[in-house]
Amino acid sequence: MTRQGRRGYRVDEVDALLHQLAYELHRRTRERDEMRAQNQRKRMPCGAGSRPRRHGRLNR
Repeated sequence: MTRQGRRGYRVDEVDALLHQLAYELHRRTRERDEMRAQNQRKRMPCGAGSRPRRHGRLNR
């Protein structure tokens, strides 16, 4: 085909971009989930089974 006969997007370039975006989205989602889990572990009280404290008193 001549240059004039091919209009629109190049399928191989679009596919490559979509694969790159999917990889990046997966990587960032995994990174976010790991950070959230790490944050939850840091927030957990020393006695993991105990109730959280509020205003210096135990919740009853």
